[in-house]
Amino acid sequence: MARGPCPSCRGYTLIELMIGMGLSVLIVGGMALALQAQERAYQAQGAGREELQGLESAAQELQRDFQLAGANLPSWTIPALDPGPGKGGPLITIRYLAEAPFVTKLTATTSDESKLFPIPPDAAGHFQRGDEVLVHHDGSWLAFRVGDVQARIRPGLSPDGEIRRSVRDKSLRFLFPQGSEVVRLRDAEVQYLLVQRESGDHVLLRRQGGKERVVAAGVQDLRVEYLLPPPDDGKAAGPKWNAQVPEGTPALGARIRLAVGRASVGFTVIPRNLLPPFHG
Repeated sequence: MARGPCPSCRGYTLIELMIGMGLSVLIVGGMALALQAQERAYQAQGAGREELQGLESAAQELQRDFQLAGANLPSWTIPALDPGPGKGGPLITIRYLAEAPFVTKLTATTSDESKLFPIPPDAAGHFQRGDEVLVHHDGSWLAFRVGDVQARIRPGLSPDGEIRRSVRDKSLRFLFPQGSEVVRLRDAEVQYLLVQRESGDHVLLRRQGGKERVVAAGVQDLRVEYLLPPPDDGKAAGPKWNAQVPEGTPALGARIRLAVGRASVGFTVIPRNLLPPFHG
């Protein structure tokens, strides 16, 4: 006697197979998309960590230079922090000396209009062309770069270009008596500036002694506010924070924010070695 097909042995229909395959594709595709999203998130997180690490490293270097501002500089002279607008972006100028500077004295009375600042013959060998020099006496000061060093006949230093003074009125004439201090400020000036490269990216550069290097790449934002001493008009009770600072204005501290991509770091620095603000 012939038996009919076993109900439990019945195969899948074509429609059931297609539905099963479709569900499998959806499940596998969903898993692949989830893995890709996870991989992208991991990569973005890694890039964010690298950006933050780069910013933190740049911030540490900036903090170090700010904290050294004024170190080994003569009191009441050239400002240790000197804000000023850069041609391509923000510019920060910090001045300090890593070690005690070489100091000599004028051998004759000299004015800021002089073409030669006389110094002892044995001191001339300590200066070279391009050195920045500070001359100061009784609160007045001027600074210039050396264009020429004379060691014979009339030993002295000839300025190259503009002379910076402790007052901005260039019509005033400064007289520095014999015995005024002459200080060599070799590599005393450190500058941080934000510049745009040909690729369009912005980089934070550190410049000192004619050398420059990249501190942070891809910097999208550099914001600086300075703590300024109160003006001498008696209207201000104390120093105030200001982002818009005239060039050549000394500062007592700085608030800085650096941003790269989605990462940003901010800090406030009041230099430990900052000298009192100069009086002009």
